[in-house]
Amino acid sequence: MRLPAQRPSLILPLIILALLSPKAAGAESPPFTTDVNIRTRTEHLDWLQPRDSSATDEYSFSQVKTQLGITLPADSWNFRIQGQYSQLLELPQNGVGLGANYRGPSGTDSSPGELALRLLSLSGRVDYGTHTVRIVAGRSLYSNGNEVVSQNPIIEGVKAQRIHNRLIGPFEFTLGRSFDGVQLNIDHPLSPTLSGAFMRPSQGGFEPEITKQIEEIDLGTAAMTFSGDRSELQLFSYLYDDNRTRVVKVDNRPLLERSSDTGGITLLNFGGHWVQHLENTPDLQTTLLLWGVGQTGDWGSLTHQAAAVALEYTASFPRLPSRPELRAGWNWGSGDNDPEDDKHTTFNMLLPTVRQYARSPFFNQMNTHSLFVEGAVKVDDQITTSAGVKYLRLSSSADLLYAGGGAGRSRGDFGFGGSALEDPDIGTLIDGTIVWKVRPELQLQGYIGHLLGSSGIRRTFGSDHLTFAFLELTLSFAGN
Repeated sequence: MRLPAQRPSLILPLIILALLSPKAAGAESPPFTTDVNIRTRTEHLDWLQPRDSSATDEYSFSQVKTQLGITLPADSWNFRIQGQYSQLLELPQNGVGLGANYRGPSGTDSSPGELALRLLSLSGRVDYGTHTVRIVAGRSLYSNGNEVVSQNPIIEGVKAQRIHNRLIGPFEFTLGRSFDGVQLNIDHPLSPTLSGAFMRPSQGGFEPEITKQIEEIDLGTAAMTFSGDRSELQLFSYLYDDNRTRVVKVDNRPLLERSSDTGGITLLNFGGHWVQHLENTPDLQTTLLLWGVGQTGDWGSLTHQAAAVALEYTASFPRLPSRPELRAGWNWGSGDNDPEDDKHTTFNMLLPTVRQYARSPFFNQMNTHSLFVEGAVKVDDQITTSAGVKYLRLSSSADLLYAGGGAGRSRGDFGFGGSALEDPDIGTLIDGTIVWKVRPELQLQGYIGHLLGSSGIRRTFGSDHLTFAFLELTLSFAGN
């Protein structure tokens, strides 16, 4: 439900906090639990804009996302419902970058608000002898690679940061997306975990109206996970079927050719991840991660064949002051070398949480390869800081520099955008983050990233730099 433009309001958060206020002494607890998440963030952008464009490239805007959830447990089953209210503030009228992405769906409204249904699901487990079947049905969240929780916390930490959401995720950094359908896990103590799902995504991401389902997209997943004390191996297959006809595909063909190609996109993805806990001593913990996927299928009238790989190494030092952690890696996604042939070979990221892997999200893993080094230290138990350097280059100079997080609307917006560069070098991204856990329910986070662009970036956009920064506050409460 779209609400009119309005200034920030504390009314809704205050109502929710009142619902969670301590019960009177002696009052019985209700047969359900409630939870509230309130996130407010102000973002500042000094973005890249096409040469000779009159669009605003430097601006600030804000967003508030408030979620109220209720969980009703019954034996081995849980009923879950969550509503979401999102408020965007001071979007640019004629801008580029993230603010323009939000402004596009909202039309002429610079501060749209939206009430939406985020979750409505029934989850539970059924035991058949030594097998356990876990089911989630309805509207829920989904994250690729998260089908099994490793009993090794080091492995699970690497997965959470560097595997989850690469291809399918809830896109929480934005207004989020949900998935309607059924998810299934079959566990056995002596055999791998089998997982499967059939889903349709909701609208979302930069689109505030997330209640609406994208009926033209079907998503099927299957995975087999082998989890051990020191390693995890998963083999997966995802089917992505996008039959939206009122969007124009984004690739390296001319606009006229793309506009006339209304055929659907069907992508079969097959791949896996392997995480190995190498060194395990009180002084040193190291892990090696390998993730890869191949794609085949149809891209409208073209045959689609593509691939992507990630290879990363992490080392942490638990006994050193500030418990430093270092990570280095290489990420690659294939690009298309010939816009005039009958093949499309650009890796497609499906429906990712892209900001997890592109913290200044002017790029993604489509048609890029990157080398990065990053480190993190814990100033104390409440404050963590991290910084990184990432070198970026196009995989194919005949293809585009892509950005975006996948389909967010049924019509009008493909979900990914692209710009042709005059040079395959993109540049070097330097960024840093600080997270302060003020209290268990209160967290502050700040981020700044700066692109030192190549000469190709300057020739394309008229500027060789980009800056993205934000300050975010998150409140989380749970109670009976």
